Amino acid sequence: RMAALMGNLTAKNIIEIIKYCSKESYQYKQILIDWLKLSAEYNDSNAMYDLGEIYRTGDGVEKNLKLAIYWYKKAAEFDNEDAIIELAYAYLYGKGVDKNPDKAAHYFQQIDDFIDTSDYLDEMYELGRMYLNCNGTAINVDKAIYWFKKAAVYNCSMLYYDGGIYGDGEDEPRLGDNAVSFFSEYYNCGHYDSIYALGCMYLHGEGVEKNAYKASWWFARIDEWNDYDINVMFELAKMYRKGETIETNTFKAVLWYSKAIECDYWECAEAMYQLGEIYIEGEGNVDQDIDEAIEYYNNAAELNNLKAMKKLAEIYYKGEYVQQDLKEACHWFDKAMSKISYDNRK
Repeated sequence: RMAALMGNLTAKNIIEIIKYCSKESYQYKQILIDWLKLSAEYNDSNAMYDLGEIYRTGDGVEKNLKLAIYWYKKAAEFDNEDAIIELAYAYLYGKGVDKNPDKAAHYFQQIDDFIDTSDYLDEMYELGRMYLNCNGTAINVDKAIYWFKKAAVYNCSMLYYDGGIYGDGEDEPRLGDNAVSFFSEYYNCGHYDSIYALGCMYLHGEGVEKNAYKASWWFARIDEWNDYDINVMFELAKMYRKGETIETNTFKAVLWYSKAIECDYWECAEAMYQLGEIYIEGEGNVDQDIDEAIEYYNNAAELNNLKAMKKLAEIYYKGEYVQQDLKEACHWFDKAMSKISYDNRK
């Protein structure tokens, strides 16, 4: 034991062997705890952290979060990175201690010195929310902005999407007045997730006056949409198609519906149906294209879109746009009735 405590590598390996054996045997778990406590007496921070983990999980002992925190704190005194992370989580979410954003922030700032904080976006965001919403601490907008900005370095859009900038209710303080400059600053620094946030702000009129032209201007600058919400693309398409707060442009509506399908084919049956509706007659500045319309209706119907099934049944029954085909009409009529019956049973 003394050899292990004094740093003999071979002896330290004995502890690893005991750890391995303790996975299978309760007896070895008790031996492991004894060894770890003895090692902790000689300032072995890894042993302290391991003890914290044992008491946190209740592995071989009765679960005791207070003892877990005790050992994490002991390990943190020796700059044990894993223990510091656990303490940051504990104070952030109130695990074994009272929620305390100041203490959570203290440990997260220590983490910032030695790890890539991009792994902790949710935690940085949550700290900002705590300072903004008075969850266990006095409202401190400056500290909220500090943690939001740290998160925004990696992902600006999450702050808009989750309400970090605006809050969820009437009583929550808002940063809306500074939101445009907040996101614009990060866009100018090359953090392009802020484009999505700015587009959403202008699209919905949150924090700024609703402006469809500015929304479309920002959204047009997103090169890769795969990580964003296809519902925004639907809204843009409808906005251009109906001329809501912007000049009608069916061609741009087609582009946004098509982009949504490209990003998430299986969730875009409605977009396919709407494209069929545009092409079947030729709408606005888009020419009629029956073949294209039928293909979109078929694709939407295959994805269980009821409106597309009804449309195909009607087209083939009446012989509109295509040669009458009663067999095909019956096929789609049956599919539509089956879906209606299934939906009614749910």
